[in-house]
Amino acid sequence: MRIASTFTTTLLLVSLLFGIAGISKAQSSEKVSLSHPRIYVTISSLQSRGVLTKLSPDQLPYSVGEIRTAISNAKSQVNSEGITELEANGLTEIVSFGDQKLTNKPMASSGQDLIRYWIELLEADLEALSHSEKTSRIDDLHLQLDSGIEFTNARRRDLYRPLQNELFAWPFAHAAGTFSSGPWSVHTRVRFDYYYDSDPDGIDAVNRLYSRNEESYLGFQNQTFSFYLGRIESHWGLFEEAAGMLSTNPRSFDQIQFIVGNPKLTFTLLYGMLDGMNGDSTFTGETRFDDVSFNRFVAMKRIDWRVTDALRLSFRESIVHSGRNAYPDFRYMMPASFYFFSEAAAPYDDQQNLLMGFSGWFQKKGWTLHSEFVLDDLIFNRKKRGLNEKSNYAYSILARHALPGKPLDISIRSQIATYQVYNTDYPETRYLYLGR
Repeated sequence: MRIASTFTTTLLLVSLLFGIAGISKAQSSEKVSLSHPRIYVTISSLQSRGVLTKLSPDQLPYSVGEIRTAISNAKSQVNSEGITELEANGLTEIVSFGDQKLTNKPMASSGQDLIRYWIELLEADLEALSHSEKTSRIDDLHLQLDSGIEFTNARRRDLYRPLQNELFAWPFAHAAGTFSSGPWSVHTRVRFDYYYDSDPDGIDAVNRLYSRNEESYLGFQNQTFSFYLGRIESHWGLFEEAAGMLSTNPRSFDQIQFIVGNPKLTFTLLYGMLDGMNGDSTFTGETRFDDVSFNRFVAMKRIDWRVTDALRLSFRESIVHSGRNAYPDFRYMMPASFYFFSEAAAPYDDQQNLLMGFSGWFQKKGWTLHSEFVLDDLIFNRKKRGLNEKSNYAYSILARHALPGKPLDISIRSQIATYQVYNTDYPETRYLYLGR
């Protein structure tokens, strides 16, 4: 539509101006896919030991440039309060690791050698991924092809909720290509996955060859501003842990997102298109012949404050708006407004569903605490108002201890979700995308 086209053009012009102003501080904007688990497991292990804490632990994925900048800045953390003396000794030689070849030795027993090994492993993985060590100017084209077979003893991949106790084999492959120039990157990725067609929970997301465009986008990034247009698999939680507002459970969806800020304070805005709902309140993934179907969109914001390297606080809010005549709406794209005050306020043209949340992350001497609270509805005076509905919320907490000098973390986690959180009485505003 013309409104969406105009807004997209405006964002592109703004990002271009940022690029002209900050080209000398350009970073590689290529996102490191969450399907590269070793990179994120390595980063998570280092963060649990007070290293690379300038990367937001619960806002994934990272870009290649962000990770490289965090590694190059790690030496400055040596005397920070979030790193133990043993770990600080391991950081003093990080700068020279880029000239060393990756060894095949197992994890060393001392904290110093362990951190050195992980940093070396991380840099080698980044080099294999992007084929470039440059951060101020990148002109690079690279291709990638991966394939494999995943075996499970249940039809559902989520083994915490098994279905059909049988042996299943899920072949997959993906082909990706990235062109980067300065702070800009264009990334395309096509994934073949037989599980698309067999997913017992979500709607079949493919048509031809069991394949779908995943993580295909145009991106821009420098040290103060980033902009992405396309499909990105995002996760607002710790890697492979629960996320209350945005997670990797649904398929990646088309979106616009940008982040602006500095190392202390950042603001993130995401605006995306969800699948439509049929006029009979069902989700089938196809509404093209339904004249009374509902268009659905989601807008999300978060403000992150890095109080210290060891403490991060975050406020986030999200709203799904939907209607038979709904369209991309400027009201939900304004950085300086709050959805809390705009929900159900005139002009009230769409059905809306608001979520608000807070999270905190703390790391000290090998101990990590992360907690997130998401509020759906807060109901007061139920009996006086004649309401049966109760307050709806979701809460999660994780405690993790990194054993000193050993490649072992011990975690304990708890999650609580009330019966109707995310699942409003108005189905068109439910937090679903293609059945997930």
